Amino acid sequence: MDLPTSAAPDGVDRPSVELTLDALDSPIAVLDGDGTIVSVNDAWDAAARSGGAPAAKTSVGVNYLTICDTAVGPGSQEAPLVAAGIREVLSGEREWFALDYPCPSPSASRWFTVRVSSLGVDQAGAVVIHHDITALRLAEVQARADDSRLRRAFDETSPVFVLLEPDGTIATIAERTCALLGLERSEVVGRNGFDFIEPADLDRGQHALASVLTVAGSRTRVECRVLDGSGRRRVMDLSVVNMLDEPGVRAVAVTGSDVTDTRLHQIADRLERRLLQQLPAAVVAVDDHGGIVYWNQRAEVLLQVRRQEALGRRLLEIGVGARDPQVFDEIAGIARAVGRWEGSLDVFLRDSTFVPLHTVVERVDDDESGFHGVVTASIDVSERRMLEHELAFQALHDPLTGLPNRRRFVERLEESLTSGTSRAAVAFIDLDDFKELNDRVGHLSGDQALREIADRLAMVLRSEDVVARFGGDEFVVGMSRVVDAADALAVAGRILHAVRQPLDIDGTTVHLSATIGVALAQRDLGAEVLIRNADAAMYEAKERGKDRIALFDDGLQERRKERRASAERLRAAVRAGHIHAYFQPQRCLRTGRLIGFEALARWEGDEPEFQRTAHFLAAAEEGGVVSEIDRLVLEETCATLARFQQERPDLGCTISTNVSAELLADPAFPTFVDRVLQRTGVPPSLLCIEVVESALADPDAVAENLGRLERAGVEVAIDDFGTGYSSLSRIQQFHVDYLKIDRSFVAALGTDREQHAVVGAIIGLGHALGLRTIAEGVETEDQVRLLRRLGVDIGQGFLWSPAVPPDAALAMVREAPPAGLGDPESADGAGYVDC
Repeated sequence: MDLPTSAAPDGVDRPSVELTLDALDSPIAVLDGDGTIVSVNDAWDAAARSGGAPAAKTSVGVNYLTICDTAVGPGSQEAPLVAAGIREVLSGEREWFALDYPCPSPSASRWFTVRVSSLGVDQAGAVVIHHDITALRLAEVQARADDSRLRRAFDETSPVFVLLEPDGTIATIAERTCALLGLERSEVVGRNGFDFIEPADLDRGQHALASVLTVAGSRTRVECRVLDGSGRRRVMDLSVVNMLDEPGVRAVAVTGSDVTDTRLHQIADRLERRLLQQLPAAVVAVDDHGGIVYWNQRAEVLLQVRRQEALGRRLLEIGVGARDPQVFDEIAGIARAVGRWEGSLDVFLRDSTFVPLHTVVERVDDDESGFHGVVTASIDVSERRMLEHELAFQALHDPLTGLPNRRRFVERLEESLTSGTSRAAVAFIDLDDFKELNDRVGHLSGDQALREIADRLAMVLRSEDVVARFGGDEFVVGMSRVVDAADALAVAGRILHAVRQPLDIDGTTVHLSATIGVALAQRDLGAEVLIRNADAAMYEAKERGKDRIALFDDGLQERRKERRASAERLRAAVRAGHIHAYFQPQRCLRTGRLIGFEALARWEGDEPEFQRTAHFLAAAEEGGVVSEIDRLVLEETCATLARFQQERPDLGCTISTNVSAELLADPAFPTFVDRVLQRTGVPPSLLCIEVVESALADPDAVAENLGRLERAGVEVAIDDFGTGYSSLSRIQQFHVDYLKIDRSFVAALGTDREQHAVVGAIIGLGHALGLRTIAEGVETEDQVRLLRRLGVDIGQGFLWSPAVPPDAALAMVREAPPAGLGDPESADGAGYVDC
């Protein structure tokens, strides 16, 4: 189509029609006979930008019919009608077309009318004009509101009276309703009514409106919470009636009353029958939406907030909180998952002071009263807290049993060895099959069993001996004044006999056994070497069938020489640069897309024995090169991440790398990580540090380093979760992002119901704590389906790929689809944490 042009100031010819259209305020576009935009005015471009559309998708050269056919978002329901009208005008079936349509927005809904006119018989095409008619629509609504019959209804009806447009826009509202909510009419009229509904009740309210719109005169009732002007949640019992066909109304009428106090009283009455009002504990009930529904007299005194101020609000809204703002949500999540939480909290009051509390949180689901949430009972432990003594004790003792920890035990053993007054010995004790006991009776009962074993060990030892817990199910005994090997073995025999005695755990009889390795002190052997000798003897006994005692002897010494030879070869390989990082891919089980890798150390040589992970780790530990290998792998990991970022920055691919307990406890480790990240230019959020559960057994040794890594933005995963031992309270002391499910659990899925239940419990715990879960050792599609059904987020294993060199991993990254695209076949997303 030929259009007249006019020279623009910049020397570029522009159609004179376009220059004329620019003088008009309404968005205008000229279409050719195919519907392609040949000219637009400034108002059209401005409207496109304010709506968030790229200029290239709405400007000259784009087919407007295609824009209408593929429209999404506000106004998209009317877009097909507009496209059909334009086609009729372009084909000559009609000379013009008009349609009014709403355009909802977060602040206030607006109305527009679109007018399409033919260019005439001489030129194929059409002119499209959009007019803003919001003011006209509001005037029509207000005119209906001014109808005398409607005004009388306002005066005679219930405290809540609102008229809604079919899209939920508030056409008018009664003064009594505004007063009830503490709002002005100007703050309400023209906004969408659903803006005032508690988000958790939004679906219920939208469903109620949709259900009456289908038939004129139909009605329904709904109960939902509405936010008033002060932010308080009010429970409303509402009636919704379709009056769109009634002259003088032509809207959806919402009437009802405020039943907040009634609902709160109903809940309080039921709770008071279960809890004594005069308990010496502060009792508070909080529903699943965070609202306080019960607050007893002791809570008023202890937390310095009156009951009337607390009910209907959140804890933070009344000035009650914790040092970590998310701790309340985390505790509620744990209670929801396991039914109960107990521990200590430092709670701040609104005068900025802190009160130390011992709190028990119980999960309550009472369908009769409609209460679903948690009930907490807290007592003030200020007078019993001796902070300095407690910190000193925890630094040197196991928090579960109260026994000395590894650090304290080594200190005392060194003192005994250097005194030279008598011969010493060490017994290393490992409880047999304790993991299976934990799986059978649960971790709480497992904790009870460990405490009972600790008490028994203390009872059978001599006064000069010392027993410590190293973590998990490992105990170590240091013996002083040992005459010979027989003397040390006699002490070990008493220990073995004590462990074998039946345990009564919550009414269940439990039988345990132990495997013990004994090592005698020798000249010039330090405490750590003596402990390692006893540990080696214990493993020797395990190989012979458990429930027995082994003495570190010359034969064992010879086998240790062989292991030392392997360790020396490995040390040489490290020095020669033969140890490198290989990368096993990790995929989102929900979408199938590649999201990251795990870095694994591999010896690129002809030593087949070292291709076995267990032998490699044993040699590394024996050779004392675990930390050195970990540093090497971490450096290569960051270098590979830098290549990933250079090739595919859109993918955000992560790599996790294992770190030993020894390296994690090194004060210089966070500085090392920071230097590597700075040198390679890798964002810290793409690096994940994996630690085994036993590394957390002595929290004070790693808390500072993990805290520094967290503050730097590095993520943390607990590796092989469930195979070691970590109490829930200990895990909560650290910032953790992932729980990795050990391959032994994955291999048993579908064949072992107990293992299946364990995996489900780990996933539930992880998601309750807001953690992502990773399944290792995935080898079959059946395992993938089971893991998806259980809600596991991420998988890795031979099903997709073994660990591969960096170049092969980079090829996977290059070929990966963009973030957001993946395998369309996925499980139900319920319970997943976003990959």
